[in-house]
Amino acid sequence: MTPPATPQSCVTCGAELPADAVQGLCPACVLAAATEPVSQFTGEAVTSPSQLSTGSTSSEPPRLTPGQLFGAYRIERLLGRGGMGEVYEAEHLEDGRRVALKVLRQRLTSAVDRARFLREGEIAASVNHPHCVYLFGTDEIDGVPVIAMELAPAGTLKGRVNQFGPMSQADAVDAMLQVIAGLDAAATAGILHRDVKPSNCFIDAAGVVKIGDFGLSVSTLGRDAAEHAWSASFHGTPEFAAPEQLKGEPLDVRADIYAVGATFYYLLTGRPPFEDRDLSRLIDRVSTEAPTPLHDLRADISPAFSALVMRYLARDPVARPSSYAALTEALRPFTSAAATPATLGWRLGASLIDGAVHFVGALPLAFLTAARLRDLTPWTLPRASDWLAALLGSAITFGYYGLLEGLWGRSVGKRMLGLRVVTNAGEMPGVGRAMMRVLVLYAPAHVRLIFNLACANHLAVGVTGFVALSGLLRFVDVTWPLVVFIPAWNDRERIALHDRVTGTRVVEDAASRVQVRTVASSATLTRQPSEVRQLGPFEVIGRIGRSETSQLLLGFDASLKRHVWIHRQPPGVEPVSPARRDLNRAGRLRWLTGDRSAPDAWDAYEAPDGASFLDRSSTPQPLATVKSWLRDLVRELEDAEVEHARPPLRLDRVWITRDGRARLLEFDAPSNIASADESDHQTFASAPLLLAAIVRRALAGEYARMPISARVAIESLSNSWTNTARDAAALLEPLALAPDALSRWRRAMPIGWIGVPVVMAVGSWLFISPILGQLKCGDARILSLCLQELKGEDMMQRMRMNWSPRMGAQHDAFEVYVSGRFHPALTSERTWSNAMFVGLRPIAQTALRDHPQASSDELARATAIVQPLLDDYLKGDRQQLESVRKLGTAGGLIATPYWVLVPIAFLSILLSVFRPGGLVLDFAGATVVNRQGESISRGRSLLRAIITWSPVLVVAIGVPAGLFGQSLRGAGIAGAAAMAIMLIGAAFAIVTPERGIQDRLAGTYLVPR
Repeated sequence: MTPPATPQSCVTCGAELPADAVQGLCPACVLAAATEPVSQFTGEAVTSPSQLSTGSTSSEPPRLTPGQLFGAYRIERLLGRGGMGEVYEAEHLEDGRRVALKVLRQRLTSAVDRARFLREGEIAASVNHPHCVYLFGTDEIDGVPVIAMELAPAGTLKGRVNQFGPMSQADAVDAMLQVIAGLDAAATAGILHRDVKPSNCFIDAAGVVKIGDFGLSVSTLGRDAAEHAWSASFHGTPEFAAPEQLKGEPLDVRADIYAVGATFYYLLTGRPPFEDRDLSRLIDRVSTEAPTPLHDLRADISPAFSALVMRYLARDPVARPSSYAALTEALRPFTSAAATPATLGWRLGASLIDGAVHFVGALPLAFLTAARLRDLTPWTLPRASDWLAALLGSAITFGYYGLLEGLWGRSVGKRMLGLRVVTNAGEMPGVGRAMMRVLVLYAPAHVRLIFNLACANHLAVGVTGFVALSGLLRFVDVTWPLVVFIPAWNDRERIALHDRVTGTRVVEDAASRVQVRTVASSATLTRQPSEVRQLGPFEVIGRIGRSETSQLLLGFDASLKRHVWIHRQPPGVEPVSPARRDLNRAGRLRWLTGDRSAPDAWDAYEAPDGASFLDRSSTPQPLATVKSWLRDLVRELEDAEVEHARPPLRLDRVWITRDGRARLLEFDAPSNIASADESDHQTFASAPLLLAAIVRRALAGEYARMPISARVAIESLSNSWTNTARDAAALLEPLALAPDALSRWRRAMPIGWIGVPVVMAVGSWLFISPILGQLKCGDARILSLCLQELKGEDMMQRMRMNWSPRMGAQHDAFEVYVSGRFHPALTSERTWSNAMFVGLRPIAQTALRDHPQASSDELARATAIVQPLLDDYLKGDRQQLESVRKLGTAGGLIATPYWVLVPIAFLSILLSVFRPGGLVLDFAGATVVNRQGESISRGRSLLRAIITWSPVLVVAIGVPAGLFGQSLRGAGIAGAAAMAIMLIGAAFAIVTPERGIQDRLAGTYLVPR
């Protein structure tokens, strides 16, 4: 194919062409071609921008007139005119089907023009997707090439905007996600559309949006030189074309992604990103300027969504998404689909993960606080560094949640567990709302911190008042999370107090809920020889299936270079009904044409890729795959029941396409296996029974390890007394909501819940152990012991209990020691504002009165008497400190987890008896079953819990019993070995979430609830 030569003058107005002329048109005519009105029925331009390569004008009279008979068609009306063809609504006289008939323009008579026109049919026919306009066939009528396409009676997205005004954000996203799915299918087939715009996004009678008009599309799979030369020049609509497309540069999928962004812009504003009556200025603006952000034009547009569209409209292709999969994932949070509220268990899991991350982030502040404690005395007021540390701690909390949840909707914990914070409208909450969520949730903690710092000298409220208020604030701080989440306990939407106050909610991330269909290879069907060589326009390649009364033949459409299935039946069979003839749902094959003339009676259908259900289910299938099949079948069965045109319900009449879509057939599906099971060929009496049989057949031995809710749903189908697909859909709702499998994140969640307190305990050990000695044996501790001793001796003297002259001398020595060593502290009001010395001030005042100025000799004699007693009192503290010193950092890292894990282990074992499987797994949305898929008994639950915690139990019992020796080294080695076993078991459980080591030993399995 050779590109047309560039003329020296404009083919429209005859004006002399400038050096940079675009495909034979002067700038004025190019602009006129680009701004022609668009038909509200097909969206094809009356004078399409395709004229940039053909130079057509709209003054040319239509080739056909309404009511005219044109071959096998009767022309109804002109829908639109493009650069290459005219589109008419027409009726096929033999079939009665209404189609959009595209006819080559009468001025285009060269072989190049005809080849380019038919090339659109070949490209469109190579894509078969529910969101691509379907092409029925091509023909040549009276020497004129024509293309018969699916009619879109509801118009186009551009027509919808023209009629009703700009769309809402959610509606635009819902519509464009369908267009993107069609473009993705085209890209998978190696097709670049190059003319994505609102007028090429068609709406069928059911409201499904489809991409169409592949007239400017090119194949990215091995083009010849002529096609490459033609495609390298500019073709498209300037207002929706990417900068590199306007310049005639090589294109990839990112050029169409730019057009998707421009289409979004039009749907939401009623105009493209750039408009200009001068084409040169328009191209310059597209190449150099940034469009006005959508949220600046409409206040109801989310800034986050506006930023996405601006990214699609980036001038540099590198800045745009590189695939439609990335495009779809980014857009899903903005759909109108109802989000699934996050369960309290998942929210708790995310909170614990965030707490661990937050704790690690706050470790530097903990180090500063520990350093401050080394110099802390009971009469020291908070310094500026204390206030700074508190301020930084609050800043970390607000910044962590406020920025991550405000800008992206997900903290680290929520991202890991597939949760997202959104507003009630489903949008990103923004930093302000996210900060308010943090304030409501952590308000008591911050109030208590400020109170403790501000009232550290306790002068403002007095000692008793400080103790009372501090205790009250601590109680509120601890119980506040319960208060916050009580409203969400029985609420269906799981809306907690801070959600309600801020108008937000936590939902499952849409991206994590998207059903990814399994892509499988298409089966190569076994072909048998056929006595028929030609049926209608199709060449018969061979027979691929037969029944007692019919044959299924594989045919080939030479004009579109695609296969078809031909169902050959005995003469006299009734023709397909008009409803079946016009059916274009994804759950059924498209009927193409047929013939009832003797001796042949046949119908031609599209030939789907994929394999029969019997072939696919010969090996067990994942639950996620089976659920997608059920969803397709239920939707199709519901529609078929409304039309009273339901085909026989049999397993051998279900077809699974390569992209994982289930379809129902009117005939036996061709298969490469011979099934001996009678149920495979049984006709079921109702839709629920068919769906239940599909699940059991597809899952095979994996059925017993389905989620509990899924098993209940399938059992309900099997025992259902109802017959309709609508009832089946209601029964399958629990199955649709059930997780497909126990994910690694879900399995890791209960392990993480236990790990968080362990990590915090280890971190606390690292920072607290170095200052334990100074806190236990410091001046504050010694002064408190001395005053407590004096107080006890005074009480004994007053009560005449065991009082002796020796005790009187000891009493005097303590008074001299206190007065001489701590005189400055005893005379300071700050000392008595500390809760450590509540009730001891009168004792100190007596010591100061009796010994106002103790000499150095008196102090030395008193110290000689007091010091042995103090050493005895502090002996226990020093022993603990010596143990800590001997244990060392490494020993503490081993021993500290046991201080946390031992009580958790005993509690878990106890709960496993009362709650088989364990309470922690319940919160994580998992349960434990036996090999038959039934809930485990209490005895097996106890056995599993003992196996799980056996390393901890052995060390916890063995160390006190001396099984590992009497030295710390032996206990440390045993503890290290046990911790290693626990970590290995935890890692194994996460890698194989359905069956960890303890499950293999106990004969159990983990499944979602």
